[in-house]
Amino acid sequence: MLYKIAYILVWPIFKIFYRIRFVGKENLPGEGPVLIVSNHASYVDPICLGLAFPKRQIHFMAKDDLFRMPMLKQLLPRVNAFPVKRESSDRKALKEALKRLKAGEVVAIFPEGTRIKEDELGAGQMGSALIALKSGAVVLPAAVIGSNKVIKGVLPRFPQITVAFGRPFKVEEDEKDKKVIMEEATVMMMRSIDSLIVKEEGSRG
Repeated sequence: MLYKIAYILVWPIFKIFYRIRFVGKENLPGEGPVLIVSNHASYVDPICLGLAFPKRQIHFMAKDDLFRMPMLKQLLPRVNAFPVKRESSDRKALKEALKRLKAGEVVAIFPEGTRIKEDELGAGQMGSALIALKSGAVVLPAAVIGSNKVIKGVLPRFPQITVAFGRPFKVEEDEKDKKVIMEEATVMMMRSIDSLIVKEEGSRG
């Protein structure tokens, strides 16, 4: 319920002030487990991804530090977020992501592992590929463009934000070693995200 209320309240803010636009929304399957993999440049990225799909709620991994803050630790679980320890391999977070995917939910993860405020895409971690392989979920590449300009210094800014989605694919086992499969899948994820960023930034001129 809170997720839906938050959507209704936040949508007009991003539509009016950030002129948010979406590209490739039709690439999200209407049902079944989906793993969204996206770049991460700002705290508003999860909101931007969530606004793209009013008919399907998105579940997010969020750094565990946020769940120690008095208000956020009560709020975040109610908007489908669950904690992950970024400094180590977090088996609990992995199991939670797999649990939600196997229940047919949409889970979003940031393969870079942390916010990368620069314009260039950071290196991808293999955790996303492992989740995709173990869950059998459809992988949907995404890119949020413009969110890194929302806060510069101490003052908020209002750049246009574009959220683009690429062609979905699956990570499946074959005769290759599992590590090789995950390495190749990670490269594919990051290349897909990067191509979305390049294409949309190019269209802006």
